[in-house]
Amino acid sequence: MERSKQSRQGIPLPFLLAVAACLLLNWPVLSIFGDAGGFLTIAYLFFIWLCIIFTLSWYCCKEATNTPEDLGSEENQ
Repeated sequence: MERSKQSRQGIPLPFLLAVAACLLLNWPVLSIFGDAGGFLTIAYLFFIWLCIIFTLSWYCCKEATNTPEDLGSEENQ
């Protein structure tokens, strides 16, 4: 399977997003924003989900712009 040069250089962005989501959506961080079910907690959850979705969308669009010629030239280096 072909991957971009960026994800070969270090930890891939989707893995970092998964770790960030696990940390940001965990109980200790959620308890900072108020009681369970409060408006601030719900707004925080939707904001974090929205950020993750937009970041993954940006990443996928960026990966989709790589042409087969670009991927082949990376392997030859």
